[in-house]
Order: sequence, then C-alpha cells, then structure tokens
Amino acid sequence: MLWIALLWLVAASPQNTRQTLMDEVYSIPASDWRYVPVVLKQPPVTLECEFKVLSTGAGVRVGLVNAQGLAAMRQGRHYNTLASTSVEKSGTLRHEVLEPDEYAVIVDNSLDGRDAAQVQVRVSLDFRSRQTAHVRQLSTAKRITVITISLVIFLGIVTYAGKRLQAAWR
Repeated sequence: MLWIALLWLVAASPQNTRQTLMDEVYSIPASDWRYVPVVLKQPPVTLECEFKVLSTGAGVRVGLVNAQGLAAMRQGRHYNTLASTSVEKSGTLRHEVLEPDEYAVIVDNSLDGRDAAQVQVRVSLDFRSRQTAHVRQLSTAKRITVITISLVIFLGIVTYAGKRLQAAWR
C-alpha cells in the first residue's frame, strides 16, 4: 500500500514546465537590431527572455512582436510591441502568450546604440500557466440571459409543483 501511495505522489508531482529555446550571444551593430523567431502553437505559455549586454557601452531594448509587427519592423514602418523593456544593460522580459502565432523577440540597439553590442540572450518558455485555471466571466448580456432563463425555469417548476399539490389536496 505504501508503494502505491509513493508511486501516486511521484506521478502527481509537478513536471519540469520550463523549456529553453536558445541561449546565444548576438553581435548587434550600432543603430541596428536582431530578432529571434519563436513559433508558438499551443498557448497559453509564458515567454521569458533574459538578456545581458556583455560589451561596454549603452544598453539595448528587448521587445516581443507578432508576425505583423516583425513584418512592419523589417519594412521600417511603425510597429506595436506586445511587451518590451526600457534600454538596459541586463534584464528579463516576461509575457504570457494566449494566441497561437509566430512571434519574434527583438533585441534593439538602435535607440542608444552608438557602438556595437554583444548581447547574451536566453529565450525560454514556461508552461506553468497551463496548469493554473484562468478565471473568465460572462459578459453582462449573457449573465442577464442566464439569470432570466434560470428564473423562468424555476418559476415554471414551482408553478407546476403548486398545481400538482393543489390538485392532490382537493
């Protein structure tokens, strides 16, 4: 019996939920940027990017964009980031991704980049968010609909039961 309990505890223990996608050093020329492609097909997942500027000089900005943002950035147009850091020498970017898509982690040396930067970048995925339940609420209109239907059914049952009881008493 003890062995069964121990086996159950081992099976129920949390699995390793973190997966490192890459851990590399990038050389980013002055006033330029590089990106790391990340394809996510099974969200929800928390994307985490740790970075550290190894060279002397200014910091870099790290951001997360989707495929449309990357395309706009390549064409030199305005783009929206899903999450970004300020210009720093080191730091961590965390963002919970809820939609399957192709994403890119951008390492940008163009904001304060007077010199080339050697940047160590580690991108990992944390699947712990799958294990926690996400609380969701119905919209106000749907809540009112559910309450109304419940009340109508409840009143119908009470009316039917009342008529049956009245008929039994007579």
